[in-house]
Parts: sequence; structure tokens; C-alpha cells
Amino acid sequence: MSRSTTAQLICVLIILTAGISLLPAQEYRARVQGFVSDPSSAAVIAAEVTLKNEGTGISTVRKTGDNGMYLFDLVLPGTYSIAVEVQGFNRFLQKDIVVQTRADVTVNARLVLGSVTNVVEVSSSSTSVEFNSGSMSQVVSGKMLDQMPVIGRSPFT
Repeated sequence: MSRSTTAQLICVLIILTAGISLLPAQEYRARVQGFVSDPSSAAVIAAEVTLKNEGTGISTVRKTGDNGMYLFDLVLPGTYSIAVEVQGFNRFLQKDIVVQTRADVTVNARLVLGSVTNVVEVSSSSTSVEFNSGSMSQVVSGKMLDQMPVIGRSPFT
């Protein structure tokens, strides 16, 4: 090889290496967020929000900010419960929150006046919305694959 061919090959390898390092990694963790309000829909500041993984029993605690919002970032997929506590209000508890891969789950808590010893348990399902992507995706289960028609013996067609 000539000297110019070797130099060109080295330049191409450097450019490819730099380009690969800029590619984003595939993130599988999710985000759980929400707004904590009082009966008049005003933001509740410094409320203690606990996110508990029902499968592992591990809990993470955050405080709401000046705008009443909380955020749990990099949450592993699974089933969770959220508890919100603050002085002067009943304890808010929502169970069976399903967090899927790369999901943005929003759980808003409306607190009721009372004491922390009383618990308001919400049994509705949470909304999973992915705000940071324009794509649509779905997790394919084994049952779906069994019931899916196979054209040409390839599940990708």
C-alpha cells in the first residue's frame, strides 16, 4: 500500500470511531412523574413521594419541587406503588402501576385535607405516555406470536 492510501484508511477509521461514539445507547429504563395538588388544585410543595417496586420491595423517595412536580428517572420496568405524604393532608396511595420499557408514566396525586394517619387509596390505572419520541411501539408477548399469522414462515414479514 502506498503512503497516501494508508493515511486515507487511518482517516476513515478515525471518522468511523468518532461517529460510533456519538450514537445514543438504547435505554430500557422508564420515567415516573406527576403533579401533587391540594383540593383547590394548587401545587403542594415539599411533599414526600415514595415509589416502591412491588416485586423487589425497594423504595425510592423524592420531594415535590416548587411547582408541585416530582420525577423518578431511570426506573426499571415492573409493577410499582406510589405514596404521597405531607403534613396536614391524608396519605395518598396508588398501587399496581405498571411501568413498561422506555415508558413515561404520569401519576397525579390530589391530596385531601386531614392527617397522615388516614389513607386515600386510588384504584384506577395510570396512564403510560411516551413524550420524548414520535414513534409507536408495543411489547410482543409469546401469546401474540402464537396467534399471529405467519406469512412465508418468517415472523418479520
